[in-house]
Amino acid sequence: MGDADVQATDEQCTDDAGTEYKKKRTKNIKEDMKKIKLTTSKVKFIEQTHQYFLGKKELKGVTGTLIKKAFPDTYKGIPEGVLMKAAERGGMIHQAFELFCTVFNSDLGAYPSPTPELEDFSNMLQAYDLHHIASEYIVSDNENFASAIDGVFADGEGNIYLVDYKTTATLHYDNVSLQLSIYAKWF
Repeated sequence: MGDADVQATDEQCTDDAGTEYKKKRTKNIKEDMKKIKLTTSKVKFIEQTHQYFLGKKELKGVTGTLIKKAFPDTYKGIPEGVLMKAAERGGMIHQAFELFCTVFNSDLGAYPSPTPELEDFSNMLQAYDLHHIASEYIVSDNENFASAIDGVFADGEGNIYLVDYKTTATLHYDNVSLQLSIYAKWF
């Protein structure tokens, strides 16, 4: 057998072993994901009006409260029409991400006509080995505030990641950091 034949055999074994390992790892991740149990909140979220209720008591949303109270100048000087269009675009991307994770099981090949944003999202999930656990997961202090976490993900080692999708031109790091810190406390 020549050197080329040995090299091809070694590559073939590596490919087969890598593929087999990947299959086992995917199976273990799926089994591990089933073990992660999230508690269902007693808070009810009405998506159409973006309201949260604990029984008959209406709770305030975290994001809106933070922007009004802690970061009132976040969108200062931006015309209302621009904000409305940006919110509409953000909502559409948010829906696409949620569908991608829930209906299409994060499979880009199965998703019809993926947008560049969805392709980037899929690449990020793969790069960080993230697997979808829940969408719109409700957290609350059960007294005054509540919010829906856009996505709850876990990596192959079982680490949990709370994700809030942002489509703003500039990432408002302080806003998002505080928002996700509150979510983590209530999670």
